[in-house]
Amino acid sequence: MAEPDKKVVQTEEKRTWFPDDPPGLITVGGLFSKHMSGVYLDSITGLWASRERDAFFFLDSTYHYEDIGSSSKAPASPSASASRAGK
Repeated sequence: MAEPDKKVVQTEEKRTWFPDDPPGLITVGGLFSKHMSGVYLDSITGLWASRERDAFFFLDSTYHYEDIGSSSKAPASPSASASRAGK
């Protein structure tokens, strides 16, 4: 009897630094209104993973910017308000 052909399977080497598996995630969003506006960026980036993928080290970053929409009129000074209140 002839032996069946044996197939050689090569496993792909997995990176441990900045791994492709599991993938990172990026979320971007914003809130815009008449009185306040804000945007944010949230990301989770894989920095290290073991070859067996049973241990992970991630960087979780959050960035945001908010604008409270202050009016163009300058507020009255406290001394001017006090003098008007006394009249």
